[in-house]
Amino acid sequence: MMTRAIVKPFDAFCDADVLIASLTRSMLLFASQIGAPFRLRWSRMAEAEADRHTRPPRSKVSDLRVKSDWGDKTLVKPAADDRMSELVDTQLKDRHIIAAAHQAKIPIIVTRNVSDFGTADLKRWHMSAVHPDAFATVMIVAPVYRELLITLAHHRSQPPNDPSSIHAAIGKEHPTLFRAMEELFPGVVADLGSNDPPKYLHRGQCCYLCGRDFESDQVSYLGVHSDCMSAIADCTVLNSAKWTVY
Repeated sequence: MMTRAIVKPFDAFCDADVLIASLTRSMLLFASQIGAPFRLRWSRMAEAEADRHTRPPRSKVSDLRVKSDWGDKTLVKPAADDRMSELVDTQLKDRHIIAAAHQAKIPIIVTRNVSDFGTADLKRWHMSAVHPDAFATVMIVAPVYRELLITLAHHRSQPPNDPSSIHAAIGKEHPTLFRAMEELFPGVVADLGSNDPPKYLHRGQCCYLCGRDFESDQVSYLGVHSDCMSAIADCTVLNSAKWTVY
């Protein structure tokens, strides 16, 4: 008899490049509040990096965190120097990210630059780097996506500010998620962009939901086992109340 995969709510570490991308950041934060079974965390160093790259009229992430009452518990402690010294093939500029995530016992890094995180470092610490397009495709089921776009439209005063146009905008940066949800918005065309999946959607030797290693002959396109992905819908329903506010 096959054992059914059980996915419990978990924390995911957010890279600075995801915090900078306002639509991606809002999409993931609101999804977690609506019922997707994850919570975004990040460090002050990642937040400061995002703030440095934020230009007016956009608000700094640090200001949004206070204004939106995300709370200090969103933040994790910075990594110790000795932990960063263990790293060998992650880009120097991103070592504080993977080290802070590991120190906080968060095995998943959501990043737009998956290739910046070294294969050897991820393997050593049993971690995964996941592109937000892949992460959202796995974690956001159709009922949550529909409510998510309604919520985003309510909070946006400037275009795109209705569900269909937001779906089209998401298609520009997140083509995999767009295609997964296209039946909800028939006839909507993605905004101009590459409309191709990023070169790397996932890097790591294990499923970031259950922690099981992939077999040598398994192809991990999205970074999860198929049974774990099918369990997300049940997890979303069971844990929606728990993750409403954080």
